[in-house]
Amino acid sequence: MNKKDSIKKYYYNVVPAHNYNGTLSYCSEINLKFGSIVTIDLRKKIVLGCIVKRLLKKPEGNFKIKSILAHSPYYFLDKKIIDFFIWFSNYNICSLGASLKLILLNADILKTEHDNYFKINKNYKLKLTNKQILFLKLINNHILTEQILISKENYRKSFINNLVKKNIIIKKQKIKSAIFNIRKEKFNLNKLTDHQEKIYTGILHNLNNKNFKPMYLDGTTGSGKTEVYFKIIKYFLERKKQVLVLIPEIALSTQWVSRFEKAFNFKPNIWNSGIRKSEKRLIWQSAIKGETMIAVGARSSIFLPFSNLGLIIVDEENDISY
Repeated sequence: MNKKDSIKKYYYNVVPAHNYNGTLSYCSEINLKFGSIVTIDLRKKIVLGCIVKRLLKKPEGNFKIKSILAHSPYYFLDKKIIDFFIWFSNYNICSLGASLKLILLNADILKTEHDNYFKINKNYKLKLTNKQILFLKLINNHILTEQILISKENYRKSFINNLVKKNIIIKKQKIKSAIFNIRKEKFNLNKLTDHQEKIYTGILHNLNNKNFKPMYLDGTTGSGKTEVYFKIIKYFLERKKQVLVLIPEIALSTQWVSRFEKAFNFKPNIWNSGIRKSEKRLIWQSAIKGETMIAVGARSSIFLPFSNLGLIIVDEENDISY
């Protein structure tokens, strides 16, 4: 037995994110877990895939088992997402791999970028100005990137660098996120009417009693359904959950997003065929990491890999576009 043969190998069933109906066996010298997103060679084409089963031993048969080429150390599909794409495949009579491909769009979604953020050095001994005190209070209460501190909070880069130089704050890095500056103290929702409040209370009653089922809001245009949506969204954002709002057509999202931004003082994440690859990547990564967020999108947004989803709103669900 040569040295290469003595290396321990692990064997897995992998669903390729490609038009293939089933699983294929691959091996790795790394012990990978269920739901790992991997890169594999499929008929001389490099594609993504997902581990759906770990095998106890090498599969029997007269065929060569290829090695997994790479794996993502950051992102995994949880069991609910895997169950979903398997169900979707069966329900729509499409291949398992084509179903997974709707979630694992391309290799670009796994690329990582980093943002700078800051932590207070608890050992600093310098006397602070009022402006510096307010800055430290802000970064202590919120994890804000350097870009947001400069563009949204109006702090100069030189001011921040000076605090770093004096060792009052410490610069750190984290994987870049699509999350905007969600600050619940800046929410500015309209007060609900008695009728709207009654509907909202009824929805909360079902949620608190774990009566999770579709709830239908019937009302003509202008009757105030969106205000009820907003208060429910607020409820879930304050509990650090993820929210998905489905819009029947891209063209209709502009007005909805404008109203949302006015009420919440931040922009939601827009998901449709028109956004850039870099934006899609950040939204996809924020969804799979379970970060508090709200995504507003067309039909394809139901395939975002949310790992902390609290609420789905289907706006104008009667629209034929669905």
